[in-house]
Amino acid sequence: MKARALFKAALFLAFFCSSFAFSPQIRAADQTTTPFGQPPAHPSILVPNPDYDFGSAPQGDKVEHAFTVLNTGNAMLRIENIRVA
Repeated sequence: MKARALFKAALFLAFFCSSFAFSPQIRAADQTTTPFGQPPAHPSILVPNPDYDFGSAPQGDKVEHAFTVLNTGNAMLRIENIRVA
């Protein structure tokens, strides 16, 4: 029974990986170029230090920290709908 479940999982992963790797849409997207032969512009976000420990603060106190956010891509980066956890 355990071997059969393992075989099914391996078969599923093999099928999923092979269909993903040989998908014509993915290959076409990887090879997309502009009319001048350049790759299309894409933004790329980099936050060097994404974690910050605010420590403990009484409820209702205001705590602040400035995070550095960089656009390492070659197109405009838009940041919308920021949520804190």
